[in-house]
Amino acid sequence: MAEKSNPLRSWLNHWSKSLLAGIGLDELRAVLRGDEPTEKPNPRYRAHVLSMLLHVRPRYYAAASTWFTHTFRLGFLTVFFLAVEALTGILLMLYYVPTPEGAYAS
Repeated sequence: MAEKSNPLRSWLNHWSKSLLAGIGLDELRAVLRGDEPTEKPNPRYRAHVLSMLLHVRPRYYAAASTWFTHTFRLGFLTVFFLAVEALTGILLMLYYVPTPEGAYAS
């Protein structure tokens, strides 16, 4: 006789898969006990897992994954903060006096 689906166990399994990058309760239990994995990885993803180039620059990605809320325009922010750091570094280089007498004044 098949077991009835326990709603709490189903919720915990969904929660653990979302929190632990796809590892469900049975898989987590197998990892903690040192058993064989219960789920085998999809062989179609083998090239993406083993190849750093395909991992960084995949051939396909969903358009929804490039929304502003997902990427937060990290490239723009990196260049912006690099410019801020360079500008403040130049200002410090011009006005900072590295002598013991003038160290606190500058």
